[in-house]
Formats: sequence, C-alpha cells, structure tokens
Amino acid sequence: EMGTKFGCFLTDSFLWFGGDLAAERGGVPWISFWTAGACSISAHLYTDFVRSLVAAGPNANGNGLEQKMKIIPGMSEISIGEMPGEILAKDLQAPFPGMIYNMALKLPSANALVLNSFQKLEPTVTDDLRSKLQKVFNIGPMILQPATPKPPISDDHNCIPWLDSLPPASPAVYLSFGSGITPPPAEIVGLAEALEAKRAPFLWSLKPHGVKHLPEGFVERTKEFGKIVPWAPQVQVLSHPVVRAFVTHCGWNSTLEAISYGVCMICRPFYGDQKINTRFVESVWEIGVKVEGGIFTKDGTMKALNVVLDSDRGKLLKQNVVKLKGEALEA
Repeated sequence: EMGTKFGCFLTDSFLWFGGDLAAERGGVPWISFWTAGACSISAHLYTDFVRSLVAAGPNANGNGLEQKMKIIPGMSEISIGEMPGEILAKDLQAPFPGMIYNMALKLPSANALVLNSFQKLEPTVTDDLRSKLQKVFNIGPMILQPATPKPPISDDHNCIPWLDSLPPASPAVYLSFGSGITPPPAEIVGLAEALEAKRAPFLWSLKPHGVKHLPEGFVERTKEFGKIVPWAPQVQVLSHPVVRAFVTHCGWNSTLEAISYGVCMICRPFYGDQKINTRFVESVWEIGVKVEGGIFTKDGTMKALNVVLDSDRGKLLKQNVVKLKGEALEA
C-alpha cells in the first residue's frame, strides 16, 4: 500500500502464510525461522506418518505410544508419546494444532529454513531436513552471538554476587522452568524436600504464586545454602563456574543455553517440544537425566541430583556436555 519494495520475507515458522505474502509481493523469497531445534521441526514434518501409526492402534509390532521412531532419521530413541502433543491432537484443525500442521505442509515451499541450532548437535535430523526442504541453515546457538552494544545485566535480586560467595568446591544447583511454567504444588513440595535433604547450594527462580506452596519453614531452614528469587539472569547464572546442575522444563532456549555453558540438566518436561528435547538430553546426547516418573518427588529428585552431582555417570554427563559446549562455540 505504501509502495515499499521487499527483497525477501523473513517470518517465524509459525506464520505459515508468510509464503503466500511473499508470493503476493512479486514472488520474493520466503525464509522461515524456527527458533527451536531440528528435532522438533522434523517431528512436525512427519505428522501424517506418526498419526497413521497411532490410528493403526497397538498390535504385535508395538504400534502404541511407546513405539520408538526408528524409521525417522535421527529419531530412533524417541517414542510416539514423546512427540510434540500437537501432532497427536484429536482435531488437527483446532487453532494451535492447525497452525502447526499448516506450517509443516507449507515449509517445503519456503526458500530456506533457519534453525537456532548447530550441525554437530543434530546432524542426522538436519541432513534429513535438507533432503525434504529447499535449504536449511543452522545459525545457533544464538545466545552465543555477540550483542552490539552489549546489554547490561539485570540482576535485581543479587543472584551473581550470591553465587560468587559460594565455595568453589561446592557444586550449586539452579532451578528454573521458564517464563510460563510453575510446577504443580505437590511437585514444588517434592523439589523442596529433596533440596533440603541434599543440602547442595541452590538458586531457585520461583514466582510468588509458587513460593506459597513451599513447605512451612523451608526458606528459613535452607537460608544458609539456598536462595529463592522471582527471576534470575539465566545466561549469567548458567555461565557461573559453581553451577553444576540445571533443573529445567527443557524448553529449547534453556536446553541450548545449558549446552552453551556446559551445564548438565535434570529434566521435567511439560508440553510442546519439551519431551522430545528431554529424550535427546538423556538418551542421544547423554548430558542429563529425566526425573524419575516424569514428575518431581522427593526420592526421584534426590536420585537425579545424586546422579548428576556425585556419581561416575555424572562425570560422564559432564564430559559430554563440555564437548558439546566446545562444538557450540565453534559453530
């Protein structure tokens, strides 16, 4: 309407109609930007295939939700039940599942797909994407891209000075579940009981509506080794040398940030791509563990903390994530 000429359209992949807009403006290139990893976008491209397996129902070949996706390149450790929930939605035309399904249908027409990942992290999955799409570019981890000018660190709750005050030989635990998730009350209690019993230094980013579910007296009893804040500067926290474990929902940004700074993860996925990310963390990259049973309990969380902080397996997990950190920096 203003007569502005466009050289190309760069849209979030969710905005599947970006290709139509590009075509309306003289057929300029459409670049689709998926801010997560190759594993989740690949899962969506196989929506029809996965749904056909579920529709066939459980049989002697194990076509239930527990069936591993060995036929999909790079997905041999992933079960159907760990695929993003939108793939298995009852109604693919419902607003959110429909948006993602249309995205998967339209992506082959994009001139390029851009991913916030790097080749050595998901090589088989990425190569499979390249066989289906016109072009695929990894530009991640974006968190490692230098910002100009460098933004100031916001640390209103003095998280970094608190971490600085810890003895270097005391491995600390950082807990955060992103901006949109607070664990259920019973799981907050289980987490708190495990942290109190473990007595490892911990920094917990927990919103006020979650704090009210902590066991009575917990904050007072753990004040010598624990700190609870409503928000923490996550990148700076994960890059701090005393932080050895990250208790997380395993969203892609959190996962990639942990990899970028060499921190092992304890995963409790909730929705979206978090389950598939968790499986890659535990079984493909071997840089963390899923909490026992998929929910936080005192015993299950204690087991996960002991594995990551105090076991031979934890040492191997650390070696693996440090290797990936180096490859992320190289990328």
